[in-house]
Amino acid sequence: MNEPKNNGNKRTWEVFAPGRINLIGEHIDYQGGWVLPGAISLGQWIKATEIDGPGIHLKSPLGTWTYTSAAQLCASNPQDKPSAFFKGIWSSFQKRHPLSSVGLEIEISGNLPLGAGLSASASLSAGLGQILHQVHNSPLSEEDLIQIAYETERAFVGTQCGHMDPYAVVKSKANHLLLLNNSDLSTQHIPCDLGPYQLVLFHTKVTHELSHSPYNERRAAVERAWDVLKPWGPKDAVIAALPYLPLEVLEQHRSKLSHADYPLARFTLDEQLRVENAVNAIKAKDYVTLGALMNQSHQGLSELYQVSCPELDTMVHWSQNQPGVLGARMMGGGFGGCTLNLIHQDQLADWTLDALETYRQAYDITGAVYRVDLSDGICAGQGGFMQC
Repeated sequence: MNEPKNNGNKRTWEVFAPGRINLIGEHIDYQGGWVLPGAISLGQWIKATEIDGPGIHLKSPLGTWTYTSAAQLCASNPQDKPSAFFKGIWSSFQKRHPLSSVGLEIEISGNLPLGAGLSASASLSAGLGQILHQVHNSPLSEEDLIQIAYETERAFVGTQCGHMDPYAVVKSKANHLLLLNNSDLSTQHIPCDLGPYQLVLFHTKVTHELSHSPYNERRAAVERAWDVLKPWGPKDAVIAALPYLPLEVLEQHRSKLSHADYPLARFTLDEQLRVENAVNAIKAKDYVTLGALMNQSHQGLSELYQVSCPELDTMVHWSQNQPGVLGARMMGGGFGGCTLNLIHQDQLADWTLDALETYRQAYDITGAVYRVDLSDGICAGQGGFMQC
């Protein structure tokens, strides 16, 4: 590992942790299904500077937090969501490598919008985990870093998420999407050449808190459905999960599911197939089919999985009817955040202006538009898994 920078007599460490999109495969990561995310150029910069004494001082646009030591941070009683993240990251790291008494001043900044469904939480968790990895010159692997982020979300923040977000933040490759099998956590980088088309995000500025939303309720519902259908499901341990259930089996035993749980199970099977078809469309440069799959995904998320909201539906339906747009859908956990749009580059300028005005007139909210540039995963300015 490279030596850290020296700021006078104080060492410094720097990390860039990207956000991510998910092209398709929504809400099936925590069910063991296939997903197709990729890191983006928007992200968070984290800088740690060695200070005298054992204190840990963290500063971000959301506030400041001070601890007398790493031990006190791990033993703290979190009073807000950021402090729950900090406790989770330090505690999960400590399970894998001893924490030293080095004091740190940590500054967190960036251009990744919070509450947009771009995985700011996994970006923060993985980024701070990478900082600790560098500070302690630890032998932790990328998989360890992913697990630190995963454990932080689930055990300390309370969101029953899957592995997709930290995998995308850590393992992505520029100009590629990451095909992730959440049953065995195998990955494949898929080259993503969209020709004259561009992926674009529209941020509704409607935010969500997944640990306090129906997100966890959806997960409980599909787990109930799988418990009922498991006797007729695949016997292979690797694919013994709801997304791999044949559609005809679901329909044959549909009456065994509640009226509330069946639509979620049906969406799961449909979305799994859409991921496979999307990979084939990308490889074949069949952009029309790719856009149609995005449209179908949104319809399922809105009508079957019921995780959309009026703002998302309005902008998706508007976009789907604009010149040069092949597809549009909501993206992320839902209940707010962003839409993802596949737009011809020649129409992008007009689409951007019209989208902002359409949304302002409908909701009196100023949205935001972000071009999607697929990037490498987490990188370290000085040492680490990948150099910036």
